[in-house]
Amino acid sequence: NIPSDSSTVPVYSGETMTFRDLLYGMMLPSGNEAAYIVADYMGGGIIDNFVAMMNNEAAAIGCTGTTFVDPCGLNPNNITTARDAYLILRALTAYDVFATVAGTPTYDMGTNSRYTTPGTYILQNTDKLITNSSYHRDYTKGGKTGSLGEWQNFAGWHSQDGESYISVVLNVPMESDEGGRPALLETGTLMDWVFATYTIAPALDPTQPITEVRVAYSTQADTVMLYPVDNMMTLLPREGGAALTEQVFHVPDQLPAPIKQGDVVGTVTLTIQGEIIGTTDLIAGSDVSRNQLLYTLSRVREFFSSTYCKVVVMLTMLVIGAYLIFTVGRILRIWSKEM
Repeated sequence: NIPSDSSTVPVYSGETMTFRDLLYGMMLPSGNEAAYIVADYMGGGIIDNFVAMMNNEAAAIGCTGTTFVDPCGLNPNNITTARDAYLILRALTAYDVFATVAGTPTYDMGTNSRYTTPGTYILQNTDKLITNSSYHRDYTKGGKTGSLGEWQNFAGWHSQDGESYISVVLNVPMESDEGGRPALLETGTLMDWVFATYTIAPALDPTQPITEVRVAYSTQADTVMLYPVDNMMTLLPREGGAALTEQVFHVPDQLPAPIKQGDVVGTVTLTIQGEIIGTTDLIAGSDVSRNQLLYTLSRVREFFSSTYCKVVVMLTMLVIGAYLIFTVGRILRIWSKEM
C-alpha cells in the first residue's frame, strides 16, 4: 500500500516500537509506514476502521469539507479545506505530546543493528521553519507539510510575545521556491507580515465607561454611565488599534430608576472595516435611586394620557349627558303641566 519512494522511517518486521516513536516517525519525516502501523493496531487489524475513526473525529470538531481515505495522506482522494485544516491543528495543539513532537527538530530513534548503517538513527523534521535553515522562524512552534506532485501544503502554529496564530497555506506551486519548500517560504512571508502588522489586544476597557443613558424618575442623577462586561480581546492593527473600531450601541433611550450597579442594560457591537468583532453586554456603573414623587406624578400623567382614561372620560360624559337630557326633559314636562 505504500510506494517505495514515499517517505519512511526505519521500521522493520518483528520490531517492537512505542506509540511515541511512531508518532515521531509520522510527524518528523512523514513516515507513511508508521501511520499504517498505528492505523492497523488501533483499527483492530483493519485499516478502514481507523480511517472511519479519523473521519468521525474530524466531524466531531466541526470539519465540514474533509474526507480521509487512508491514514497517511498519499491517496489523492483525501480532501480537506483551509478552515478544516485549521480546526484539526487547533484540536491537536491541545495535546502536550503532539505539541512537543511536532516542534522537535530532531529525534533519536535509538540503536538498532538492523539499520542500514548500524548505530543511532536520528529523525530529521521536514518542517524547516523550526530547524537551522534559511526558512527558520523563531516564532514557529511546529507544523506539518504535505506534498503531492507539483504542489505543497503547510499548516503550522506560531507564537511570539504572548500572541499565537495558526496558519494554513494550500496548493502552493513547487516551482515557486527552488529550495523545495514553497509552502514554508510562503508561510514565513505571511507570518512575518502578520506579526509586524497586527497585534492581539483588548478593543474595550471594562474599567472605563463607554457611553451613558438618561435616567427617569430620579433626582439623584440625570444619566448613568455604562461599562462593557468584556474587553473584547481581538486581532487589531498595530497602528491605530482599538481606535479603528466602530461601536454600535443597543440601549434604551432612558432607564427607569431604581438602577443597581451591575444591572445589564444593553449591548455594544464592535466592527472594524465592516467586519464584526463581537458583541458584549453593557452594565450600569452605579446605583440610582427612585424619587417616589416623580414616579407617582409620572404614572398619573401616563394614566390621564392613556387610551383607557380617555374611554372612561368619554363614557362618563355620555352618562352625564344622558342624565342631563333626562332631567331637563322631566323638568320641562312638569313645568308644562303646571302651566
